[in-house]
Amino acid sequence: MAAPAPAPCTLLSPFGLWMQAALGVVTFSSLVAKGHCEVPRRAWLVFFMDSAKQLCSAGTAHLVGMGLALALGSLDAAVPECGWYFVCFVVNIAVSVPASLALLGAARRCGARRGLRVCDAGEYGQGGSGDAAGENGDGGDGDAAAAAGGAGAATAARPSCGLWAAQLAVWVALALPGQAAVAALVYLARAPLATVAGAISRPFRDKPDAFLVLVMVVGPLCLNVAQLWVQDQKLKRTTATASRVGADKDRAPSAGVAALGAGGGRRASDESDESAASAPLLTPTARP
Repeated sequence: MAAPAPAPCTLLSPFGLWMQAALGVVTFSSLVAKGHCEVPRRAWLVFFMDSAKQLCSAGTAHLVGMGLALALGSLDAAVPECGWYFVCFVVNIAVSVPASLALLGAARRCGARRGLRVCDAGEYGQGGSGDAAGENGDGGDGDAAAAAGGAGAATAARPSCGLWAAQLAVWVALALPGQAAVAALVYLARAPLATVAGAISRPFRDKPDAFLVLVMVVGPLCLNVAQLWVQDQKLKRTTATASRVGADKDRAPSAGVAALGAGGGRRASDESDESAASAPLLTPTARP
């Protein structure tokens, strides 16, 4: 009696759901490793704010890939869902990542011309002139705050959650056109891509679980990690942005001092005029 054929590789099986959870752990761990090794290091709160943008866009790309794989797998039973997911994943890396980064660069340039802080990616009002503002190597802000001038500086350097949420919305909006382009390209080119997906799946016909591990863990470990690292470089605050923000903050007190000096000069002039006005017009002279 012949052994039953193994079930095809599916994405929503219990093992597939575990592999998707492993994918999330691997990708986020790679960002944590990058944040720990970079010099200078960002404050951990700022790092998690930057990483949240990545997780949202990566989650959107994952859902788009899952949806395409399930839909196309239902149309052609000869090509398993895992093969379609791998093809969609590669197309996503090749198309949506350059498109999203190009749109981000355009938004940054437009925001710089118009003075829109929401387009200054990674700038949440945290203060400081470098990426390590508030970071002392142990994840604490106490020493940096003391060096900057005490508790007042620590309060001023706290990132703005409202500004971060606005930048998160902008980044997701910039990533959506790339995902739409991926969906359109995969659907229009589904015939040749089905051949590619079938060829990739054929060696794993009797090993669906091994194929799922390759698609969900090994592939992203080689490609998705590089994608996240490149995007993180673009989404975090640049040295130019930090220097410009620091210069703006330095100019503000100087302008206040200048205004105060001008006001003091005007007051001194007014007092002199009042004294002159109150003095008698004729000064009596001593009699001989």
